Amino acid sequence: MAIWHLGFSSTKRGALLPCEAQRREAIHALAGVAGDRLALFSIVNEHKHLLAQEQERMVKRFGEEIRSVLNAVTEEPLNEPWIERVDGTRHKLKLLRYFLTQPSHHKIGVHDALWTGSSHSLCYRPARDP
Repeated sequence: MAIWHLGFSSTKRGALLPCEAQRREAIHALAGVAGDRLALFSIVNEHKHLLAQEQERMVKRFGEEIRSVLNAVTEEPLNEPWIERVDGTRHKLKLLRYFLTQPSHHKIGVHDALWTGSSHSLCYRPARDP
């Protein structure tokens, strides 16, 4: 299976998931359809990026499935997914950096590691008070 970069944007370029509850609902929906094929994702402003592993003959259908479940929870409908095959280590590393810094790039106002619209936030566990 290949790794794919899929991009989704809202049709009117408005905010997709303006509140925390909507982001969490979208992440839950995304996990339900993508499962272990999903490697990384980032939801910012009016668009969403994800990296996923899928067979080439199935990637377009996979993108449409994701679009369908996200349309159920977004403020605005999504355009058809943009799909790009990820080739080579250099390309993967470039995309990893890109995904991890989306909140800073879009001036969201929260540390990149704490942005709840990204896959790396799922790994963050705040320290507990003694």
